Amino acid sequence: MTKKEKARYILVELEKLYPETPVPLDHKDAYTLLIAVLLSAQCTDERVNKITPLLFEKDTHIHRLLTRWGISTGKNVKETEEAAKKLFPKETWNKLHLQIIFYGREYSPARSPKKEIDFITRTIGTAKALKELK
Repeated sequence: MTKKEKARYILVELEKLYPETPVPLDHKDAYTLLIAVLLSAQCTDERVNKITPLLFEKDTHIHRLLTRWGISTGKNVKETEEAAKKLFPKETWNKLHLQIIFYGREYSPARSPKKEIDFITRTIGTAKALKELK
């Protein structure tokens, strides 16, 4: 499969799984979302240390999965982002990044990826990724 064909496959499958992708911060409108974002920066170091691993896990799901799926050979998140932006239509980016995160959590965890549930990797994964499936 070409990278373009893989990108199309990913879009179709993730849209089936996650047709709705709610913003993870509680809000009612753009203004309350802005406030929620601003407040999220106003907390103790202890709280930041509890939260940042979860936040960092989100930039890594996308990098890990797009590498696993052969969309990118990037050595870092920035390179992977550039590769993805060339393949996926701009109008899908906001929703797609959440869909990839949700898929990674549910179907393709970093540790012990499972062959029986990780159907995207099974279908379009790199040879290395297929060896990692158990």
